[in-house]
Amino acid sequence: MVRQTPFNWLKPKNDFVLKLILGSENDQSKELLLAFLNDFLYVPALQSFTSVEILNPIINKQSIYDKGSILDIKAKVPGYGYINIEMQLTNHNNMHKRSLYLCVQIN
Repeated sequence: MVRQTPFNWLKPKNDFVLKLILGSENDQSKELLLAFLNDFLYVPALQSFTSVEILNPIINKQSIYDKGSILDIKAKVPGYGYINIEMQLTNHNNMHKRSLYLCVQIN
């Protein structure tokens, strides 16, 4: 029997694993998140993000009619603003509505 290491079975598409890798409060996680953001957002090398703050991913209701939300990862890049990272495995064709709602709730 072949013994598997965690890298063989921990898939970053899983919410828990994604948060563990990119959304933890340790230095390694923040370094990975910075590398991910700089690469994914095509930030020029001389303008790379150099620090990131992991924030509470829970967005509480503001009124009885609101909908509460829990983001996969909520972060703030000083001088640039807030970043919401959401892993979606299935396309429900509603990302425009979800993104607009989250944008209004975060700011």
